[in-house]
Amino acid sequence: MREDRVRLIEERGVTVVLDVGANAGQYASRLRKDGYMGTIVSFEPLRDAFERLRAAAADDPAWHTLNIALGEAPAVATMNVSANSYSSSFLPIATATVDAAPDAAYIGVEDVSVTALDLLTLPDGRKMLKADVQGAEPLVLRGARALLPTVELVELEMSLVPIYEGQVLAPAVCAMMRERGFAPVALEASFTHPDTGEILQIDGIFANVSR
Repeated sequence: MREDRVRLIEERGVTVVLDVGANAGQYASRLRKDGYMGTIVSFEPLRDAFERLRAAAADDPAWHTLNIALGEAPAVATMNVSANSYSSSFLPIATATVDAAPDAAYIGVEDVSVTALDLLTLPDGRKMLKADVQGAEPLVLRGARALLPTVELVELEMSLVPIYEGQVLAPAVCAMMRERGFAPVALEASFTHPDTGEILQIDGIFANVSR
């Protein structure tokens, strides 16, 4: 996926990556290691993770950070905080998920600010949207109705089984992307059950084919 991502970014002329659900900056750091030198805007709502994100971006003038969650509309919402931080979600976590990944278990809650992408002033340039928000990806998409037609690529984490209670699964997310003029161009397993080998989640990159 990393090689596919870089090729797609270069082919599509992407100069701005919107990194939604940045956690401590793992995704953006990988982009830099893989050679992407354009603008990155990383969004992370949790305080501790955001401090680590801000430290990671401190010496990179083209990497901007915002301490906020993205959703359908402005709000204050309660996020469940997981032990590993990156599995934190607005949704209840499924028991089977904790069985497969014990460090995903929730250890607390934190109130966070939420806004919509369509309400933000974003840097100019050809854009890629990455959303890894633990089951809230459809909300991010709904909050970007005006932005999405101008976006070149969208990368989403999608679940094949319910990782979080009430989440929309991968087939419905793919259908949502098709309705918005995007077709899948790269897929990769991202979470596999350690005992059974069953693929539980995948990362998918979608390209804008509406233009």
